[in-house]
Amino acid sequence: MQKRSDAQVEIEKHYRQAKLLEHESYVDSMVLNSKIYPNWIECGDSFWYVRNGRNDKGDLTAVSKEFRLVDAKNSNDKPAFDHNLLAKALSKQTGKNLDPKNLPITQLKFSYGKSEFTFFCL
Repeated sequence: MQKRSDAQVEIEKHYRQAKLLEHESYVDSMVLNSKIYPNWIECGDSFWYVRNGRNDKGDLTAVSKEFRLVDAKNSNDKPAFDHNLLAKALSKQTGKNLDPKNLPITQLKFSYGKSEFTFFCL
């Protein structure tokens, strides 16, 4: 039996890792929200996250996003804010027609114990 070189072993290792990543990417594209990334609100039992959805069942690339607020202590998961109302207000201020299912929010911060949040948009 011929012994494999260290380079061959390393190439095979990288190949297996790439195949695993390829599989994970495929699964992530087919199954939405398989992973949730919580953004904990300081000094509390709450966090927010982004839940993805499909805009069009025929188009797997058309993904919408909804910001959700979770009260972990009371097992409550609800929309973080009224997406339609915020889209309407931002559209009025910017003169752009914004989709409530795809708000251009890049950063979001909730104030603990208050019904307030701050955000940045593109």
